[in-house]
Amino acid sequence: MRGQIVHDYPTLKAGAQALSEFGTSVQQMGGQFRQIHQQLREHCAGDESGLGAAVWDATFDAADAGAHVLDQSGRVLGEMGARTDANTERMFSADREIADSITGVTRDLGHQGARENTHGIPRQPEASPDEHTELAGIGYGPPSTGLAPDLVRPYGGPGGLRHDDPKWQRAIELGFPMVVGGGFVVHADPRAGWVANGNDGGDAVPGRANNCADCARSFLASWYGEPTCAQPRAIDPGTGVDGPDDPEREGNENIVGFAGTGHAYEGSGAAGYRRLAAKLRAAGPGCAAIVQIDWPVTNPATGRPFVDPHTGTPVRDPRTGQIPISGGHAFNAANVDGSVVWVDMQTNTVSDQPIHTRPDPVNVWSITLDARGKPLRVGSLHA
Repeated sequence: MRGQIVHDYPTLKAGAQALSEFGTSVQQMGGQFRQIHQQLREHCAGDESGLGAAVWDATFDAADAGAHVLDQSGRVLGEMGARTDANTERMFSADREIADSITGVTRDLGHQGARENTHGIPRQPEASPDEHTELAGIGYGPPSTGLAPDLVRPYGGPGGLRHDDPKWQRAIELGFPMVVGGGFVVHADPRAGWVANGNDGGDAVPGRANNCADCARSFLASWYGEPTCAQPRAIDPGTGVDGPDDPEREGNENIVGFAGTGHAYEGSGAAGYRRLAAKLRAAGPGCAAIVQIDWPVTNPATGRPFVDPHTGTPVRDPRTGQIPISGGHAFNAANVDGSVVWVDMQTNTVSDQPIHTRPDPVNVWSITLDARGKPLRVGSLHA
């Protein structure tokens, strides 16, 4: 197909988008299937003979399995369309660059062409913590706009994830808010309780206390209308390591790959949280973010960063000028009808106030998406 891509671009693009739309339709059929079966349950509940209830019980497993097959088939088709779309963009850009280099033509492609390979990950900021830096790329976002968590999950091997029982995925789907006529709610309020099914078994279960990266991705997928249960970390072969200090392999890169854009540095501690909250409010209802923070090294006696006894200020590393870091964490925040809600699906924490503030994080980073699941552009905000 290479060499033909410039001419075939519109056809390939339309085909990929049609495949994605068909996948969405199949998923909606799954939702409608569940709704019909729920209506049957309500109808049978009024049958005093008990026969109706027996019929509903007998058909439950088959109906649930059928709806699950439709939903999963729709997901696969949608992902195929998204990947075809992304590959078409990449091939189009590469072939056009070759053609232009031969003909000497210079073009401004704007946002058309290959997905930008942005791999900016959280690290010690080069700018002052009071300066706001943004690393933005062209991406396809969560499942409503292309990429799904399963496509970036590093299954198996050291630092990998493992496939858990599919019943946990079914649980979050069955407990997720649905719209009239079938289909899952987009921007479902996390305060409604569905977050509890996002890391089933909770962080006391092996592998579910160190899977925060996948919990953060899975929350975003759920927020944009694709309820997704996070997968647990696998116990590393040979070492048996499975603890909160043993995170997912290449977790930052996987988050960037999922969201389709890089991280923005929001600042330090409470100021970083305030800056991110202001960004989410300015972006409007429906936008959401993955929040990544650096934990400070703390004094076991106080639970807070070590303090210089002479100045009363936190002790800083003389090489970097930063408060020493002992690890990090990933969670989420979303604009729910104008209010910023903070969510940690790993621990089933939902709050109207910033979370993970004791102690305050050394650094706060974010990847923010708009209401459609597209990377947010700072220039598009009108605070």
